[in-house]
Amino acid sequence: MEDLWGLACLVSLAALILPFIVFALLQVRLNRLRDEVANLTARLGQMESEGVRPRVVEPIAPATSVAFPPSAADALARSAPQPAASPVGSAESPDLAPVGSAALPAAAQGSSPSRSAAPPGLERLLGTRLFVWVGAVALALSGTFLVRYAVDQGWLGPAVRVLLGTLFGIVLLTAGERLRRVPRIGAALSAAGVAALFASFYAAASLYNLIPDAAGFALLGLTAAAGVALSLRQGRLVAVVGLIGGYLTPILIHSDAAPGPAFFAYLLLLLAAMLAVTDRRGWWGLATGSMAAGLLWVLLVLVQVHGREEALWPGLFILASIGIFVFTALRSGGAAEEWSALEGPVGSAGLSGSAPRRLPVLPLHLAMGGSLLAQMALAARTDFGIQEWLFLGLLGAAALVLGRLREPLAPLAWLGAGLTGLLLLVWGAGLELSAAGQRFLWTCAAFGALYAAGAWLALWRAARPARWAALTSASAVGSFLLGYSAWSGEMSDRPWGLTALALAALLVLAAWPVLRRRAGLQGSPDSPVGEDPQGQRDSADLLGQRGLDGLPRSQGNAAVAALAAGSTTFVTLAAPLLLNREWYAVTWSAELAALAFLAWRLAIPQLRYSAWPLLAMVALRLLTPGVLSFPLGERPLFNSLLLSYGLPILALVVGERFSRRAADKPLTAGLDGLAFLLTFTLITLQVRQAFHGSRLAEGGLLSAENYSYSLAWVVFGCLLLAAGVRWRAKGARWASLPVMLLAVGKVFLFDAASLGGLYRVLSFLGLGLSLVALGWVYQRFVFRDEGT
Repeated sequence: MEDLWGLACLVSLAALILPFIVFALLQVRLNRLRDEVANLTARLGQMESEGVRPRVVEPIAPATSVAFPPSAADALARSAPQPAASPVGSAESPDLAPVGSAALPAAAQGSSPSRSAAPPGLERLLGTRLFVWVGAVALALSGTFLVRYAVDQGWLGPAVRVLLGTLFGIVLLTAGERLRRVPRIGAALSAAGVAALFASFYAAASLYNLIPDAAGFALLGLTAAAGVALSLRQGRLVAVVGLIGGYLTPILIHSDAAPGPAFFAYLLLLLAAMLAVTDRRGWWGLATGSMAAGLLWVLLVLVQVHGREEALWPGLFILASIGIFVFTALRSGGAAEEWSALEGPVGSAGLSGSAPRRLPVLPLHLAMGGSLLAQMALAARTDFGIQEWLFLGLLGAAALVLGRLREPLAPLAWLGAGLTGLLLLVWGAGLELSAAGQRFLWTCAAFGALYAAGAWLALWRAARPARWAALTSASAVGSFLLGYSAWSGEMSDRPWGLTALALAALLVLAAWPVLRRRAGLQGSPDSPVGEDPQGQRDSADLLGQRGLDGLPRSQGNAAVAALAAGSTTFVTLAAPLLLNREWYAVTWSAELAALAFLAWRLAIPQLRYSAWPLLAMVALRLLTPGVLSFPLGERPLFNSLLLSYGLPILALVVGERFSRRAADKPLTAGLDGLAFLLTFTLITLQVRQAFHGSRLAEGGLLSAENYSYSLAWVVFGCLLLAAGVRWRAKGARWASLPVMLLAVGKVFLFDAASLGGLYRVLSFLGLGLSLVALGWVYQRFVFRDEGT
């Protein structure tokens, strides 16, 4: 009895739907007839308004025959433009010349006068589009809910349910194809039919096991192919509703079994069908949405993933989906040589006037980013298994290859490296250093080598090699820091320092062939660089303007500078890992001088950019109170202060010499300024050490010590002025002024109140004599020589 009741419900539903379909078919036929009559009437009226009279050819008939007047239809047929030109001298040709399709208005060209080009209003958008779209979704869901309701009520057997759903989908597809010339109506019915067939075949294969999995996949593939064909004929609505129904099917008709290969093969078929349409129609928005829906399903099924065996199929789905997405995008984007980094496609396609096939850059970035994030979530769910890291490595390698093949896709490599580093950081933050700690270190090393080596290989003949060289350095430094951050405190710093030096050497070796290729195109590598007879010109003029593989010389310079920056970073990190704290600034200042020398010698101005961070680090190290705790010893003057400050000052002076030769005024001023500050600090600390020994932070201010500061500063200011006058160094003369002003302020504002007796007398006496002598020097040498 329940089966009969269910069958009656199905028949009633069909009886409600079929009259609407028949009515729609009849309405379409009636509209076509009305359009044809309106076109004929408009054309005849236009001909009459132009004064054109159809040529009537009297038939040759017997005298006894009766001549009937020609009908309007015959006159209209004879008045149509003739395919062949009339003979010269024909009497009828002037009358027929004005008649033609080009002379008729738009209403007479085959469109009804009632169809205006007015922009669609709210009523038209709601009535002709929104209602149609919602109705298509409702039809698709009605078939799905009907099958679900039949399952819940137990009305019919599984075979009958699937059969009825299939018939319902076929009826909708047939009606949609018959009505495909009606705007949006046919597309809506076809889309609903595709969704109904997807639901029926998925239920037959996965829920009821009525057909084998292979047969189910074949039917799903045929349905996807039918949706592709229909969307190509009927428009985007079929694809939109088909995708909605396809991706909602696993929710509306679900099973308790864990998602397996059949489920992910089904999702892959949906994506492949959408990409096949996109390849023909360029609907990359829908393709990106389809990719996002598939990846969202991966995230939804993660709650059912409890082991690495269950994570295999989601990982393979991610790889397969991004693979077909990239293949379709590259196929749609044209050849690699038709693209430049910032300009549009060029080549034969663009010159011939045909529309070029543009590369979908943004969809590719979104798809690759979503795939990386989904694989990262899968790795975190499975406790960072080797299988998931392998899949993530394959995605990273694909990002490197894509970025090298298409210049607009180069940011994909940075995206892959950045997201991988973020996942490693999350893993290392909560890591217990045991066997997993060793695996963490190897994983960091593997991904650092992947991106560093891959980017170095990609820089050759790249349009912007500096970008790839920077990725090489950043990947190496980032992987090292990740490993050290997880293991700091668990092992001594010495192995890490040696590792940093080894990585610095590797980056130097990586920069060497780039440097040779850059200079070798202009001459032998052993030719003198940076020296000319006058010693005033920039050494870059001797090497020409072309460099790495024929690219502009600045690109090759920037690539070498990026690799040198990575090497410098490793040396900078190795100093605190291998040396005592008082030697940090010595090492960094030596690096700074070396960078200034190489920037001048190799004519690579970009190398000087790495000198600024080192300059700031030296200043922070030697101009902060931390130096008061250095182990200095009890010996005055010749102690650790002399080495801790003297060597950096010497390195800054050397670096300033080469920076001045390279005409880098900002860096020259920075080196001069820091050397001046370090010298002043060294003199002050030496006075403090002479009275307090190695305990600089202990003890009060003695009267003799206070007087010694004033005396030392005055002597230092006088020496700076003498050096400026002797070598005509304007910077030294200007540096003497703040020293002397500081000494004057100290004597008048501090010494007058704190000193007493002979020290006060000596303080003012020495200051007065020094100031008078300085005034005489300025009048005698400085202003006289300058002619003021």
